Parts: sequence; structure tokens; C-alpha cells
Amino acid sequence: IRRVISTGVQSLAIQNENLNLQEVNYNLSTIFGLINELDSLLTYRILVSEVLICLEKDHAPMPQKPAIFLYRDNTLIRDDGYIFEFEKFTWITGAVAALKRFHQAGLPVFIVTNQGGIGRGIFTESDMHKFNHHLIDAAKKAGGAITDIAFCPHHPLSPDSAMAAACRCRKPEPGLLFDLAQKWQIDLGTSVMIGDRNSDVEAGKRAGMAAYLFDRGDLDQLAKQVMDRHFMTKTDGKK
Repeated sequence: IRRVISTGVQSLAIQNENLNLQEVNYNLSTIFGLINELDSLLTYRILVSEVLICLEKDHAPMPQKPAIFLYRDNTLIRDDGYIFEFEKFTWITGAVAALKRFHQAGLPVFIVTNQGGIGRGIFTESDMHKFNHHLIDAAKKAGGAITDIAFCPHHPLSPDSAMAAACRCRKPEPGLLFDLAQKWQIDLGTSVMIGDRNSDVEAGKRAGMAAYLFDRGDLDQLAKQVMDRHFMTKTDGKK
């Protein structure tokens, strides 16, 4: 651009003897300054565009996947009331086989559990975490896997007003399900909730999931039905 302008001005100067070259040179200097600013602006815009493209690639939404959500007590393990002691740990019939079935199908398994014993002062949050770690280790040793556990410590009978207050996490509220889905990029619409209480089923449905009420019989029998109905995998190994 500069070369073309300079050449044009020189040609005009040759053709027009009355042309004030000093004034022309001043104006040229101003024009070239504007061109420099334009170059900088264009370069800046190009750099910003490239940065935005990179950011879009880096922050592109992760593909969501389906998952299995289970209530803990009397769905996965037996519970005689506010269980937190290792020595009382016992699997529900079919629980190990169900966990293995889900794991082999590549489905992440999550536990969502009301643990009002914390709010009522029966055991501590630390006690619960230790018990849950024991559960996760036992599932892994048995050939299954538990990806994560979400819990609600609140209870309406808690002596602590903060723990007794209404919350978004105590089922049938679906808060725990939404939290896990956001954390792990789970598609709730293609996921399944299983629990032994109506509040479990209600929470699942309110989160947009298919939900099943477990009769505390054989969990693997229900797991087979869930796999066949929702994940297009026949339990006999055939497609």
C-alpha cells in the first residue's frame, strides 16, 4: 500500500509542477501512520480470533454418557439402621454380580445416599467416609467399580437447626443426582436410578431418569432387566 501511494504521488509531482511536495509529504506521513495503526488492529483481531478458536476447542463440551445410580443401604448393602461399622458390612443378594455386570458393560456406577445419622449425631462424617471407602474397595476386589458417592447429612430430627433445615440433597430431592451428573458429565436422560424406597424412585424421575424400585430380593435380577431395557445389551451375551 505504501509503495503504491508513494509511486502515485511521485507521478503526480512530475505531472503537476504546482504541487506542494512538503504538504504532500506531511499528509503521506499521516496516512502511513494510519496504515500502521490499521495493520496493528488487523493483527490484533487475527490474534484474538485464533485465541478464541483455541479456547473453544479446549472448552468444548465433553460428550455425556449414561450411568447407573444406586441407593446404598438395603439396595447394595444390608442395613439394620444407620450402618457405619465395618464389621456390619454385608452385600445384598446379587449386589456383587450386579456391580460386575455394570462394570463389564462400561457403565459408571454412582451411589446417592441419605446419611441422616450424621445430622442426628449417631456417627460422624469421617465415620461415613471410612465406611464408604471400605465399600469402594470391596466392590473393586469383587470385580466391580463404584465411581463416586454423594451423600446428604441432613435430617429433619437433627438437634442442629442447620442440619434440620430443608435442603436440595435429601432424597426425594434430586440435588445429589444433578451434582454427580455435572461433575462426571453424565446424561441423566439415558441413565437409571435403582433404590429400595419410593423417595429413591421419585428423585430419579425428578432428575429425568428411568427409576426402579428394588424389592430387596436379588439385585442382579433387576440389573439384567435394566441392561436389557435401557442399554441394548442382552444378558445372555448375544447381540
